[in-house]
Formats: sequence, structure tokens, C-alpha cells
Amino acid sequence: MKKNLLAGVFFLTISVLVVSIWFKDGLLYGGGDVGLPEYNPARILEILKFIWWDVSATGFLRPSGVTGIPLYSTLAIFDNLGLSYVSIQTLIFGAALFFAGFGMYLLAKSYFGEKGSVLAIVSGVFYVFNAFSMVQIWHRFVRPGFYLIAILPLLFILWRVWIKKGTYWSLFVFLLINFFFSFVFSTLGYVMALWILLTLYAASKTFIPWKGIATFKSVSGKFIKGLILWLITGFWWIYPFSTSGPALLSKQHTVYESVINVLSLSTQSIIPYSIAGLNPFYLFEEADFGIIYSTPLFLIIPYIVTITVFVGLLVSLRKRRFAFLGLLFTISLFIAKGAAAPFGNLFTWLFEKSFFFGVIRSPFEKLGLLMAFSSAILFSIGIRKILTFGKKKTLKAMSVGFVLMLIFGFGTYTWPMWKGKIFGKFDNPAYIEVPQSYKDADKYLVEREKTGRILHLPLTEGDGIIYNWQYGYHGAEPSDLLFTYPSIAHGLGLNSLDDIIKGLILMFRQIDGINDTNLARLLNALNVQYIVLHKDVDWVPGGWDSPERLEKSIDTRSIFSKVKVFDDLVIYEVNYEKRDKILLVSSGEYIGIGENNLFWPWMAPDKGNVFLSPIVQADSTFVAENSSGFLLTPQTVIITPARQLAFKESVRAELPYVRFLPNSPFYNLIRIKEGLELVKQPIQRSFWTRLTFAGKRLIEMKDLAEGVSISANSISRYK
Repeated sequence: MKKNLLAGVFFLTISVLVVSIWFKDGLLYGGGDVGLPEYNPARILEILKFIWWDVSATGFLRPSGVTGIPLYSTLAIFDNLGLSYVSIQTLIFGAALFFAGFGMYLLAKSYFGEKGSVLAIVSGVFYVFNAFSMVQIWHRFVRPGFYLIAILPLLFILWRVWIKKGTYWSLFVFLLINFFFSFVFSTLGYVMALWILLTLYAASKTFIPWKGIATFKSVSGKFIKGLILWLITGFWWIYPFSTSGPALLSKQHTVYESVINVLSLSTQSIIPYSIAGLNPFYLFEEADFGIIYSTPLFLIIPYIVTITVFVGLLVSLRKRRFAFLGLLFTISLFIAKGAAAPFGNLFTWLFEKSFFFGVIRSPFEKLGLLMAFSSAILFSIGIRKILTFGKKKTLKAMSVGFVLMLIFGFGTYTWPMWKGKIFGKFDNPAYIEVPQSYKDADKYLVEREKTGRILHLPLTEGDGIIYNWQYGYHGAEPSDLLFTYPSIAHGLGLNSLDDIIKGLILMFRQIDGINDTNLARLLNALNVQYIVLHKDVDWVPGGWDSPERLEKSIDTRSIFSKVKVFDDLVIYEVNYEKRDKILLVSSGEYIGIGENNLFWPWMAPDKGNVFLSPIVQADSTFVAENSSGFLLTPQTVIITPARQLAFKESVRAELPYVRFLPNSPFYNLIRIKEGLELVKQPIQRSFWTRLTFAGKRLIEMKDLAEGVSISANSISRYK
């Protein structure tokens, strides 16, 4: 007990120290895919309570959102008690670090015994500070991942006790933690990760080695009972997702898109990368932590760690007590690598045939955590084996030297976590400070008591935005969180809704050629009451519409009235005659719109047209036969950016990074490597690969033009 207490103090001290460094400037972190997850938890809770999210666009199904109700109910209490958003985020990050480290310590100690407390502490530190956790969880700001990495060791400890002894208190606490942190399951890949872990453990207790039919029945009974109770206690979020989720996801991601996605990511999860827990995109291509990670020393360090884990793996496969960990590491490695060789075709086939595999999309991100989980204990096993290697003093000294080098390298490699550079880029932290003008604008709109949707301009076809706030903002468009009234601000990845967004983008891009009547008809159909023009948008990198040009055009239209300006936010009220949403007509023009191109009726000249479209295909013949005319719509709409996306001053940053020029002795090897990358690549992927290589050639030619001294033979490559 005393050792556990000391270990708890140790991990608490580390957690407090790390978050003190992270939050030394007293600012909130945000951006990326998650936006502002700790900003206004009470508002987030109001959104999560319903599976129909009316706050975005015209409303859409989001069944996975309800998983966050227990967690955000607690955060909302802190919010209502007056705790600042920064304080709430600090508590979350600190708690995640502590429970991840201390939980892994307790798990490792259950394997090593009382005499293995030091090794257990090493496992806890490794679990928190490793390459995978640093990049895939913390740097990528994966919010469900924060909670899963914290609770996974505790869940596994409780599951082991349940399977081994059948004690109901362990199952009860296991279910309680699952309930409170059900937000983790908003990412379906994490549901699979959890149950792969639990299923493999139950199987190992029966088959490694085979213990007879009685043990099989006992373990199977406990497993089935635990699974059924987990499904029952999670029925409140499983049911809405299982009934509406598959149809929703099939509209967001087709099988073809999922396969292409996993194939494109497979180059980042090849065995040399995935076995070391490395994400080459952020570490090497984007160089979010600087080019130091491409230097020889930092390329070697992860593989010294991998060697140690591999030593632990070999030991584990020879000892029954640790065999499960070796099995888990091996299986999770082959799953996490995705479509990369070997057995890549089998994984692609599963993606095509299985709904659950299809929704993972990024196997290394979702299931790679199981590698970090098992590696934490295997790493300590490897260290113990290395320290006991050989009896001669020379070998002993070499073993101790290797471990000291390992510890130094391990701490050095994760320096962004110790230096507070983990979020954003090393030279540009992802600090967030929402301007006061947003709070003032929202308060003003609510006080006007004219309900309706807010159209935010410039609109983005995707879900990302860049704001020129004091510390910047680059991430998911947050207007539906910052404004009380429902917002139409960005695309949602659903064809039927994104088509409307495209229509609005086109209409406001060509607003000088669109008459007020057509604009009014569309805005009335969407129940738009206000337009908020964001002049703080950094519109150039995304190719969005210029706020200044939009402002000039909107100011000339009679249906828009500028009512208030809050710094960079310009508020317009839309003035038009409200039309009934339900009309009784005797005839109209037939329009077969399918899922896409919903906005085209509002692009047609206004002649009092009434357009009719069947709700289901079976009614199409009846509607067509009783229509006075037909309106044909394009099958596909492609919106080109408002202007070019590459600029002279930043073109080099937008092209691939080049490490070796033609005068390097390694250059020929690089070209051979590029040729090999194209071998057996799907044709869709090869197009992007060739574009990447073309970008490298452009950078090389630019360096030649700037006078880099190279041989005539090297220059001849570009003739």
C-alpha cells in the first residue's frame, strides 16, 4: 500500500508539473478537428442532449453526440460554479495524465508483483510519454482519446478481476466507468479497440494454454454476462446510434471512399512506422515539432525503444504470465497497420465487406493505442531482461549504459510534452482566445428576440476555418457553439446538406447576377433571419470568398439591412416577405433532384414557378404525369476556389519538403525509392503520389535557379 501511495504521489507530481508548463500562459487550447471542446460546456451539453442537432445548417442527425451527456453534465456543473474554461481544461488534462500513468502502474504491478514497483513505474511513464501517445492522442487533440488512454488500464484491471474471480463489484465499477466516460464511444473505432482487448484477454484465459471445457464454459459465461450488461447499461446511446447511425454514416462515407482513405493512409502506417508508434505525416512531412525529428539521432531513438519492446515481446512469448501482452501487441500491430503490407489485401477486403471496419477509416489512429498499451509493460520486461544480460562486468556495463542511453533518448524524444509545445506547432501554439465581439454579437441577437437561423459568411464547403484572432484559430468552424441561434456556417459531409451550402456559396459569389427575389426565396426556405459577416476570416489560404467583396455586394442589396457592427463582425438582418412552408397547388414543374443539387430551383428565373419533386421514387411517374413542365439539373457541381491557392510568398511551404538535392550521394536512392512507391499502388493513389513527386522536382529546380552548386550531370536531369 505504501508503495502504491508513493507511486500515486509520483504520478500526481508529474501531472501537475506537466499541466503547469502547458498552461503557464493561462490560455485555452483549441482548434483542429475538435474545435473548442472545453469552451462553454453548458452550451455543449444543451447541444448533445438531442440526436437531432438543429444548431448546424438546416439540422441533421448526430446520434453519437449523446454519449457525451454524462461527462459534459459534470463539466457543466463546473462551468455553472464559475470555474474558468482554462481551469476546466487544466483539470481534464491533468486528470488524464494522472490516471493514465497511475492506472498503467497498477496494471503493470499486477504482472510484476510487489518487487516490481520500479518496473511498474517505468511502464506508467512509458504509457504516458511515448511516440504514439504524444502525436496521435495529445498533439492531434483527439478528445475521446484523452479519456480512453486514461481509463483503459483501469477498465482492463477490473475486467481481469471479473474474468478471473467473477466478483460483481469489479464488474459494477467497470460498467460505472464505461457509463461516465461513454463519450469515448462517440468514436466507434474506440469501441472496437476496447472489445478487441477484452475479448483477446478472455480468449487467452481459456486457450493459452487450453484449460479444459470447464474453464471454457466459466470464462465464456462471464464474458457473455459482462458484454450483455455493458450493452444494457449503454443501451441509451447504443440504440439511437444503431438505428440511425448506419444510414447516416453511409451518406457521409461510401465504401469506395473508405477504401481509398485506408489505402492512402497505408503509406503512413507501414510496419517500420507503426511498430515504433510513429506518424510520419506530423513528425516528418508537416514537421510540426521542427525538422529535428528528421535528424539521424531522432530517427534512431524510436527504434532503440522498439528494440527494447521487442526484447520484452520475446520474453513474454516464453512466459505464460506475459503471453497475453505479446499476443495483444502482435495482433494490434497487424490491425493498426491497415492496408500496408503484409496481408494488406485482406484488410482492404474487410473494409469493403464490414460496416464496422469501414467506419474505422484510420486504423493506426483508432487501434494503435492497443500497441502503446501492451508496449508499456513489454518495455519494462525488456529493460529487466537487458539489465540481467550476461554475468561479465563488461556486459553488465554495456547493459546499464544501454538503459541509461534509452532513458535519456526517451525523455529527449518527447520534449514537446515537457516544454509545452505539444499542441499546434512548436513555434505556434494552438492557443485560443475568443474575441469579446462574439459574445457581444450573440447577446445582441438574442436580445432582438427575432428567432431564425444565422447565415455566416464567408461560407466554407468543408468544416474548417481560419480566423485572425489574437492567437489565431485554425480548426472546426465554431459558430454553432458561439451563437445561440442555429448557424449555417460550413459543410457537414452530408451530400444533401452540403449541396445547399454549395448553392449558397455560388449565389453569394455571384450575388451581383442574382436577383433579390431568388435570394429571398432560398433564405426564406432556410429560415435565415440574420447574416453575420466575419471580416476576421483569413480567407486566402482556403480559397474562400473575400469578406470585403462580400460586404460591398451585400450593402447594395435591398433585402439586407446592416443593423450592427462589433469589431470584425458585421450583422445584417434579412428583409423579405415570409412565405408559407406548405402550399396547396394543382400543378407545377417536375424536378427530379435526387440527393444532390437541392438549391437549383432557387437559381431558376422567378416566374411564380412551383416545383414538384417526389419524396420516394415510386411517386415519380405520378408527379411527372401531372406536371406542367420539367426542370433539368446538373448531376455534379464542382466549386472552384475564389482565387488561386498557391502564392509566391508561401509556395515553398505548400510544396513537399525536399531533404536531398541532386548533388547528394543519396539522391539516386531517393529516386529509386520513389519508383518503388508507385509499384502496385492503386491508380487513384498513384495520381497523388506523382503530384507529390512533381512538387519535389519543382523545389529542386528552384534551388538550382537560386545558384546551388551542383554538377552538370545533375542539371541534365531536368532537360
